[in-house]
Amino acid sequence: MRPDSADYVYSLTRELSDWWGRLVEMIDARTPPPAAVRTRGALAMSAAHDCGTPWAHAADSTPAAPRVYCPACSAGGTLGARAAYLRAPAVAVGSGGSPAPLRVGALDATFAIRTGLITLEVAVRQALGDATRPAPKPADGVDLDTATVQQASSYLGRQAARVVALDTLAWAVDELRILVGLLRAQVGTARQVRAIAGPCPICSTWSLRAFLGREQIACSNAECRCEQDDCACQAGRPHLWKFSPDPRRDEWARLSLVLDVELYGLLMPTED
Repeated sequence: MRPDSADYVYSLTRELSDWWGRLVEMIDARTPPPAAVRTRGALAMSAAHDCGTPWAHAADSTPAAPRVYCPACSAGGTLGARAAYLRAPAVAVGSGGSPAPLRVGALDATFAIRTGLITLEVAVRQALGDATRPAPKPADGVDLDTATVQQASSYLGRQAARVVALDTLAWAVDELRILVGLLRAQVGTARQVRAIAGPCPICSTWSLRAFLGREQIACSNAECRCEQDDCACQAGRPHLWKFSPDPRRDEWARLSLVLDVELYGLLMPTED
């Protein structure tokens, strides 16, 4: 059964709120990464930062306790506006008084998600004619950033039905999907791939896979070709079915009917 658009938006806001704590934990590079990014029992790490600059090792870095940083971004580039995070007292301190090694991708994601949710809450309140955004009031044991994320995601979730009812707020749904994509990429749920219990309607092989991070279903059969000349599968790439909260553009609806398989439960991440 296809989820109601409002239910889908609500699920996105819940995912941002529920997984925020895990994202914050991932900033500390000593936190074990998701199982999906382990290789043969060892922790895997990219050779370069997201900006493409190779990692550099800090002066007190050792093979047992590596500390890396991006020379380009730490000099005031990509992280210029977020330098305060690097100096924040909340950052764990390791032996010798040195700050704990950081995952820059997770740090960037927390900043983007927090500021993105604030922008969305303000814009939606204005569009719906609701009261001005109140200042977050952290409860005992809750930091300001977490309180901000909880308040914004809770408000957007409560107003999901009103948001999807306005065509002028379609951009807000797209922005929420982008923020959730950032979250999934860091906490590991974007890497979840699930087999579909049904044959591909094009090539009849049991090779359909659902990719949570991209909200797409792909046929993994390299020989699969549809009849559309402009489809990417004609160039040897996988044939794709893309989910959309807009029922007019949702390709999962037809695929679900053809396969007689419930697909929409695949949109929610699971703890691996």
